[in-house]
Amino acid sequence: MGFSPAEPPTVAAVTGLREPSALGLPRTIDFWRRSVFIYGSYKAAQLRSFFLKATGKSDAEVHEEVWVPQHTWAGEEMYNLCIALRGFYLKAGQFIGSRSDFVPEQICRKLSLLCDKVPPMSADATRAALQQELGVTDLSQVFEWIDLDQPLGSASISQVHKARLRRFSRAELSCASASLRRQRPSEYQLGQGEGAWEVCNALGMSLRELKVINKGVDLERLQPGQTIRVIKPKSLASYDGSGTSTSSGSSGLETRVPAVAALMHAVAAGDAPKDGLVAVKVQYPNALPIMQADLANLRAAAFFLSKTELKFDLVSAVDELNKQIRLEFDFTREARVMDTISEHLRPQASRLQIPRSVGGLVTQRTLVMSFVEGVPLLEASSRVSRMSPRARDAAKRLILSRVSEAYGRMIFGEGLFQADGHPGNILIGRGGRVGLLDYGQSKQLPDQQRMAFAELVLALHRGRAADISSSLGKLGVVTERNDPDIRTEMAYGMFDTRGKVDPFDPNSPIKRSAISTFPPDMFFVLRVVQLLRGLANGMGINDFSCARQWAPFAKDTLRRARRAPGETPTDLAAAAQARTARNTVTPELYPVTASSVAKTFLREKQRLRTSPIDDDGFDTQYQDAEQPSSSGSGCPVYVMLPLDTVWVVGNTSVIKKERSLDIALHTLKQAGVEGVMVDVWWGFVERAGPRQYDFSAYKKLFRKVGQAGLKVQAVMSFHAAGGNVGDTCKISLPKWVLEIGERNLDIFYTDKAGYRNRECLSLGCDDVPLFWGRTPVQMYADFIDAFANKFQTLFGSVITEVTVGLGPAGELRYPSYPEGDGRWRFPGVGEFQCYDKYMLESLKRAADKAGHPEWGHGGPHDAGHYNSRSNDTEFFNTYKGRWNWSYGRFFLTWYSDMLLQHADRVLTAAAEVLNKHGRPRVFRSMRDASNGHVIYEFAPAVKMGIKLAGVHWWYRSDSHAAELTAGYYNTHERNGYKPFMAMLRRHDASLSFTCVEMRDCEHPEEAKCSPQILLQQVIEAAEEYGVPLSGENALQRYDDYAFDRIAESAFGRSARAGRLTQVTFLRMGDLMFDNWDAFSRFLNRMRNKA
Repeated sequence: MGFSPAEPPTVAAVTGLREPSALGLPRTIDFWRRSVFIYGSYKAAQLRSFFLKATGKSDAEVHEEVWVPQHTWAGEEMYNLCIALRGFYLKAGQFIGSRSDFVPEQICRKLSLLCDKVPPMSADATRAALQQELGVTDLSQVFEWIDLDQPLGSASISQVHKARLRRFSRAELSCASASLRRQRPSEYQLGQGEGAWEVCNALGMSLRELKVINKGVDLERLQPGQTIRVIKPKSLASYDGSGTSTSSGSSGLETRVPAVAALMHAVAAGDAPKDGLVAVKVQYPNALPIMQADLANLRAAAFFLSKTELKFDLVSAVDELNKQIRLEFDFTREARVMDTISEHLRPQASRLQIPRSVGGLVTQRTLVMSFVEGVPLLEASSRVSRMSPRARDAAKRLILSRVSEAYGRMIFGEGLFQADGHPGNILIGRGGRVGLLDYGQSKQLPDQQRMAFAELVLALHRGRAADISSSLGKLGVVTERNDPDIRTEMAYGMFDTRGKVDPFDPNSPIKRSAISTFPPDMFFVLRVVQLLRGLANGMGINDFSCARQWAPFAKDTLRRARRAPGETPTDLAAAAQARTARNTVTPELYPVTASSVAKTFLREKQRLRTSPIDDDGFDTQYQDAEQPSSSGSGCPVYVMLPLDTVWVVGNTSVIKKERSLDIALHTLKQAGVEGVMVDVWWGFVERAGPRQYDFSAYKKLFRKVGQAGLKVQAVMSFHAAGGNVGDTCKISLPKWVLEIGERNLDIFYTDKAGYRNRECLSLGCDDVPLFWGRTPVQMYADFIDAFANKFQTLFGSVITEVTVGLGPAGELRYPSYPEGDGRWRFPGVGEFQCYDKYMLESLKRAADKAGHPEWGHGGPHDAGHYNSRSNDTEFFNTYKGRWNWSYGRFFLTWYSDMLLQHADRVLTAAAEVLNKHGRPRVFRSMRDASNGHVIYEFAPAVKMGIKLAGVHWWYRSDSHAAELTAGYYNTHERNGYKPFMAMLRRHDASLSFTCVEMRDCEHPEEAKCSPQILLQQVIEAAEEYGVPLSGENALQRYDDYAFDRIAESAFGRSARAGRLTQVTFLRMGDLMFDNWDAFSRFLNRMRNKA
């Protein structure tokens, strides 16, 4: 680091790079020598593989003996080629290294180093290049400091350094402010073959901007020589320094330096970062002619591969790259594209960060921009690997979702998008904020292509082969065979991350039906999808679909295209704001912002101040009458509050983020939400000791909910948090209970390896007085009694249901798939939880009674382990499994009956308590004939309910293995849910069931999932026994695909009488408000049975 006051030396003198004339033939020869050597080695490996298989060796043996060393060697050679020749070969290597979906792991691992470990220019070379570009003799004239010794990154055409801008005095800045020049549209004369799209591509404008400043001009029919108005990028050429007066403390020479004048203008105008931190991008000398020579070589290689190895038009792809490559070397265009996209994505700034250029400090070969904090994606991946399995999966999905969202909004919002999203250009900041860098490779899609692609994405989202094939044709993709199935497979492989097209697979769709024509504009979209697929594959996320996430953006693009002509962007924004005020459908491009949410709260503030409050601190206007429903004739929607809404600080229970909670609750009410689900944690309320209850924070919370006009579904959470899907915090059982457990570990569920699960108490000890003379069932009843005593005045008005927790995650099941501690991974069958001494004693008694004492020693010994597959075990095997033998039927009946008896015991105790706190209810149609008195009945004022888990994996196997280990004796020939419905009917209790947002097709085939058929089975069983059924989503999703499925689950396909009494949505938080438009539309649908 440092500066030299000497005159800038020539770049060539310090770079050591040869002139282009010296690079042509030797460089070409070097490329072909290395490429032919690698290609020939693969042909030799193929021959060797063929002979080894002929000798009887298995595919696995051939892979280890031939292909692993071949790929390892080839990866090393490819890396050396890219590093030695750099240029475009480096960019091609970065792309190949990101394609782990079909490129061998050994090659990907080596080439992935190209994203951030490219040898940079020397510090002297970089200093010379910057001084020459900025026209200064000393970099200290512009930068307070710049780190030239350690670049932030180095790539194929440039490298980036961190710096801090020079600071100016107030006098200097006031002088600069007086001469600020506003950027105005200028005249532009079209050349031969230039149209609107070529102009947008060349200048980095969006079509919308071009339309706004050329009102009345038909941009579709522009002619050569015609003059239009454009906004040219602001660069150093805009400043000559002559308009800037010399201020005290600065020399006349310095104010005549364009870079210094530009910097003063930028700082005065607020275009420069407030902290002065910037990234400085400098282009390598002679990079353009080198890159063009490389592309000529690659075109020849593409021609050869298209004729010999691949049935794909690679030559057109290279030609499209060649058209774009000169634009990539114009940093003024890159700055404009970057600033335009940054402005478009400003509403998403909390999760997506796009740098902005520093006005004026941009030349064709130098770009100064705001510094984006974060770590490279590859480094973030290594940090994520140290997290717990659940946190790791959530972090990966969050990052992938946000990267994909950025591209979806760019492609469908304005059609202007960054097309170089390899891992080296993605940074991960605090809270999962994604920074997207490098806008040299960018593309403006024509409207016609954007509309056609939107139709294709919606077709892929819906999954109908005929529509997909038709949409692919509208996009301009022509194939040799017009087979809809092949074209559908091809479309998923090219334009959705769920698909896969391996160009080297003989069964690949492009092998079976060659692509004869591919629209050049779509090559960069294709590249974006392939990069997203590479990211998803590298993260181990196999169920991610970019088409599913992009579907709302595509739908909005088509919706806006159908609007009446003449509407300006301002008109559209105003209409969107009006729709938001009326609480109706709002397009994604105009989300509800934090300020609008705040306004919602302020409109309710007066009512918060004037509500009548009684001595107990509750809002009395909610006590005497039922609150009006927000759901109309549709299905009510409840929203789960965050698990840690109530928290314990020291020895005091508090509400976290009260101000934000007030705003959020009133926003939910205004949007049409019926109520909220609240976890009342046993570990918090009874933390001090037996029968020492602290409901103070919940009292305050319920008051807030009631004042917002919402209802409460209170969950008696007798379990711990932190080990299940969606858990964002850790909450344990009461400390005094855990202390008893340390002395008697058998109070916890236990697997066959002896592992104790401390998430909840084993149902085996339900009737054993181990807890200061009380049994677990008595503890649960006492807790519910204390709750009812405290909140009886709110029963029936604010609190409308008490959900009784009966196991892990509050669900009636065994903890057979404990994902949180890493023992289980989807779609493992799980393990039976019957090895604590109380469960074993019960099993022994049952076996003795059945006349088979040998069956009482434990669960099945051949049921595999947590992560076994169903047919890999002897017990669950479809054809010879013991699950359907006499022993299996005995064990599974006992195991499931224990679960049913547990629920029966707890619900009996809970009902007795809740009935005690009921109210007189009037039956006006029943009168005593002799005296005319009205007859009253003492009835519970709140509903009582439980939760069942949607264990949908292995449902399409005969044994339903995962359901069996969870305690649901449901197989292909036995309906295991009817006994649960019969039990609930006896207690007049309702049921909440999960996975209502899932579709069968979203899950891997090998897991034999069927959440749709499972839900249908539960719905039919509930209807048969008259049990009210509500639904919950298992995963937090905001795509239309999930919302469509929830509505279908609630209403059926015909939207007749509802099949679900309510839907509870997981979960309120930042993600919900980030996706507020989509969620608002969903609420509107549920309210109107749409």
